[in-house]
Amino acid sequence: MLAAVMTAELIGGLLELALDVDVVVPRTESGYHPLCAVVRRTCFPIVSEQLDADRLAMKDLLPWLRVRVVSESELAALGDPRWLLANVNTPAQHDELEAFLIHEL
Repeated sequence: MLAAVMTAELIGGLLELALDVDVVVPRTESGYHPLCAVVRRTCFPIVSEQLDADRLAMKDLLPWLRVRVVSESELAALGDPRWLLANVNTPAQHDELEAFLIHEL
């Protein structure tokens, strides 16, 4: 089980940052969050090369691209980073996220 709270504010904020870069990717103390990244189509040739070379991690791709890393403090302007980038692996974590979302409504 994996989840993130994809809000209009998060998506809009990341898209605004993608105007002059190839990739916009959130990063927190736990690392990059590629599932919430914005990757432009122009990256396809480089992504394809990396996959062909069996380099599958996002961190292996970033040196080849113009990257805008979004810090946890910047994410706070778009919502609570704990929930925007929630890593849900257990039923208890899912219940906690669901309780938060119900409270926010």
